Amino acid sequence: MRHLYISVAFLFLQKLFYDRIISMQNVHLISICLEALIVVLALYFSVKKRRFSGLGFALTFGIYVFYDLAKYYSWQVDAATLNYAFLIATVSALLSIFAVYRRI
Repeated sequence: MRHLYISVAFLFLQKLFYDRIISMQNVHLISICLEALIVVLALYFSVKKRRFSGLGFALTFGIYVFYDLAKYYSWQVDAATLNYAFLIATVSALLSIFAVYRRI
């Protein structure tokens, strides 16, 4: 049943793109908003449930939000800064995955 919902959602989004109801610029903004929502939810659940692996996910997606905003608004950010930020995001996600794995 879940596959049916996913298929219907995919077809709906596909129709929106083909009819040009959602532009690619809007898709980028939607993506940034969803990433920011992940940051907020990861912080909330991390503090509420006292499972601090969520902090790593919050850091990872926080860096993604920064990168996407810098790209969207054409901020002048040094390439080395972005490279180090992505390294930190990757290590943070990796450590968070290991923390989740240890709990299950």
